[in-house]
Amino acid sequence: MRGFAFSPRTGDVRYAIPGDGVWGAVFSRGADPGGARCPVQVVERYGRVYPVYRASAYGIDNASLATEEPITARGGSSEAEFVFFVGAAFANAVAATDAAVGIPTTLASGAVVWGWTLI
Repeated sequence: MRGFAFSPRTGDVRYAIPGDGVWGAVFSRGADPGGARCPVQVVERYGRVYPVYRASAYGIDNASLATEEPITARGGSSEAEFVFFVGAAFANAVAATDAAVGIPTTLASGAVVWGWTLI
């Protein structure tokens, strides 16, 4: 997977994702089942949400953060899609602890439930 250097812009809404282990299960996929490229932040720009990763995971030396696609008005995920995906995966991951977690409807409310910090 190719990475693209991430540069924050005025108007971005960013949240830091804690590295507490649960997020590997939420964000892992067939190409990266161990979660080695787990996002460390998410950014909402142009009304779209993008996971943000450590640039070193993509061999990018001139930036500290990267995305897996260029940030454009047509890329990423809609807020509703992203929040549903993460909310459902998070609820499934914590179900083993007998915790009941609902699926939020906005990125801001999801961040509170998931323990993400506004940057």
